Amino acid sequence: TWLVLSLGTVKVPAIAWGAVPAVLAALAIAGSDAWRHPTLAALLLAGLSTPLAMEHLPTLARVREHLPPSWEQTRSLPGLAEGLVLAFFAASLTAVLFRLLRRPQWMALGLGLMASAVLAWQLAITLPVEKARYQAEHVEELYVSHSREVGRALAKATPKRSVIFAALDADPPLTFETLSLMFWSGRMTYRQAPDLALTRERGYHAYLVSPLAERYAPVPGVPPQAALRAYDLEAPLP
Repeated sequence: TWLVLSLGTVKVPAIAWGAVPAVLAALAIAGSDAWRHPTLAALLLAGLSTPLAMEHLPTLARVREHLPPSWEQTRSLPGLAEGLVLAFFAASLTAVLFRLLRRPQWMALGLGLMASAVLAWQLAITLPVEKARYQAEHVEELYVSHSREVGRALAKATPKRSVIFAALDADPPLTFETLSLMFWSGRMTYRQAPDLALTRERGYHAYLVSPLAERYAPVPGVPPQAALRAYDLEAPLP
């Protein structure tokens, strides 16, 4: 992750690309170690089986009702609390049985095979199917972007060492316009008041994206029908 963030100019997408290899490596290690440690195999199975368990055991959702009110997201978003409960009981039961049965090899191999098979199924089958389903259900929302035209113009008309300050106070549903602007422009974007002193100190050129007419020189190439406008913060107009 550190290497990807160091190389990437636009940091937020770089975080995602830096995290994906780490997650895949962790899953590969867990799948490998599950063959040798049945408790880990039970943990992996419980975690992967959480969505199915929640579907067939609605009472499992009551776990979240007992969490502190300050844990607002954990209380409102299903999955994490239920998965932790399942993992705890699965690991505890497996550890006790493994000791009582005097560490049988067949138990380690059996649980390891099951965990690896379920993990492979989730990655190869369930994940692509769920991704396609989600995209099909939200296709009209996911592809909404008010920053495409202005972002493309900024990508062509601005130097590589540029930053964008976005004067935006709302986003379309399921979309972060700041991230969309990073995607289209290839420039790091901040949704905050412009900081010209820091920008100059770091050797960057500052630009402003706004839906309003601003008293700065406009960036050329933005089509008239674009929802947003881009301005050069180093070129104020009288």
